[in-house]
Amino acid sequence: MFCEAVINELKPLVMMEEYNNSDAYSKEEIKTMCRELVKLASSEKAKKLIKNNINIDKKVRFGKPTIKNTRITVEDIANMVFEGYNVNDILEQYPSLDCEEQVYAALLYYFNHYIRNSLRFKVCMYLGW
Repeated sequence: MFCEAVINELKPLVMMEEYNNSDAYSKEEIKTMCRELVKLASSEKAKKLIKNNINIDKKVRFGKPTIKNTRITVEDIANMVFEGYNVNDILEQYPSLDCEEQVYAALLYYFNHYIRNSLRFKVCMYLGW
């Protein structure tokens, strides 16, 4: 499933970046994860998911990107995933969320706007691209 692939590809890369642990994966594994994630995050399906579920309103949470019709930020969701919560845990913690797609949209947005550039730089440096 598309949404599960997002988490499967994103989580190890973020963990690598957060904990500066590039030795946990081989160069080929990192290269493959990055390519797959960029492909997923750039797809039309991802763009539509983000457009339908993420909102930026200066009057809500100081203009941070939030899940539409909530005050839950993209960063709130991403932090929970990176702390080990799964999608069902997040939906339990935030009853105002309607469906899993909102969580996946938040993660895609987080990747596209917060991680992608720094990851690209670090991976390029690490792999010598």
